[in-house]
Amino acid sequence: DPEGAAYWYERAAGQGHAGAAGRLGDLYASGAVGAFQSLGKSAPLIGEALRWYRLAAAKGDEEARNTLDGLRARSPLAAALLARAAGDHAAARAALETLARRNDLEAMYWRGTMQENGEGGPADPAGAVPWYEKSYQYGFGPAALALGRLSEAGKGVPRSIDQAYRMYGAANRTRSGEALAALQRLDLTRELGAPPP
Repeated sequence: DPEGAAYWYERAAGQGHAGAAGRLGDLYASGAVGAFQSLGKSAPLIGEALRWYRLAAAKGDEEARNTLDGLRARSPLAAALLARAAGDHAAARAALETLARRNDLEAMYWRGTMQENGEGGPADPAGAVPWYEKSYQYGFGPAALALGRLSEAGKGVPRSIDQAYRMYGAANRTRSGEALAALQRLDLTRELGAPPP
């Protein structure tokens, strides 16, 4: 039960356990947890794997540090995301754009994230939307979550709670806890008749 294991590893990692963070990285890197379909193949969620490996490495886990070095060497997406994490936004943005133009769905998502946040250029939520939309249309769940967040806030797109609800619903189909929380929040505000946050 990789999903069940991930639940416990995440809780242990949250308490500072480096080994648990490394194991969580392994689950994401192998595609046992969080995998998505990209051009007819199952693809691992590299950004999430890197997040946990980086946490483990920061806690002194040498194996996680070696794994990061290996991923940097053999995965252009991992290399781009690690450059972003190191603050080399110009290089990361250029590399992600190249990968995105080759239909790498996760690269499209991260390219949009960088544009939305102003990493390597001015913050431009409207410019991020096409990257998120293409990534979502091809089946990358986190992009739906990003589109829902932008629609709810009216950043880069007209504010639309109905559109936000649809996008959170699409993201929730990928078992996103964040999407489920957003749906519950919107449901509660509708029930109470209060304006959404």
